[in-house]
Amino acid sequence: MSEQKRPMSAADYVKNQPHLQGKQITTSNQFSTLAEFPHLSYAKVVNPLPQKTATPSSPQKTTDQKSSYVLKQHQQHLITTSFTKPISLKDLTHFTSRIFYEDSQYLTDNLTKNRTFFEFILVDTKSVEITHHTDKTNPELISYPTCKILRICNLQDLGLFNFHTRKDFSIPEYHISGFTYVDYQKAFLHTFYLRTYDHSWFISFDFHCPKLIPGWFYE
Repeated sequence: MSEQKRPMSAADYVKNQPHLQGKQITTSNQFSTLAEFPHLSYAKVVNPLPQKTATPSSPQKTTDQKSSYVLKQHQQHLITTSFTKPISLKDLTHFTSRIFYEDSQYLTDNLTKNRTFFEFILVDTKSVEITHHTDKTNPELISYPTCKILRICNLQDLGLFNFHTRKDFSIPEYHISGFTYVDYQKAFLHTFYLRTYDHSWFISFDFHCPKLIPGWFYE
């Protein structure tokens, strides 16, 4: 039976996280990247074929069943490029390595506000419980992380008066002393940009998570 890992507290986060100690972290994922799956044609998207239902006389073999490729209707614009045709994943990775900072898979003008910074905001405000499950054979290898959303705070919950008021972290050892409510909003997006090509997050809501949440969270 595997040992149950408890979610990290804010103090544990600074003390035990390898990426806060300057150590390189690699990840391993048993799932395939989305780039390996072919996109559906336009005709199949707008007019999909009806699925056949199995009958007792002609049962379908489970080995023949395949998951369909689902194209999300909402697309987020990241950056305008000079590419006129789709490029390979290798070329895309090379391109993004010149655009994005290693721990910031998004455009930023402040490299200190990296993905780790935003993740720590959610941990320190007790908005989420994040557990990085390590590989059994290599403790420095992250197999996958889990995130349980406990609450989505508004300004009053964090004791802030406006969007640009700074709130100090509870742990003074962190290299950035505090954050704003705008940082808090971005944290629910930027936190999950951890090796976006080959990494899986398992996200859930806590049973006691308040049902009344700020409207920006839906966006």
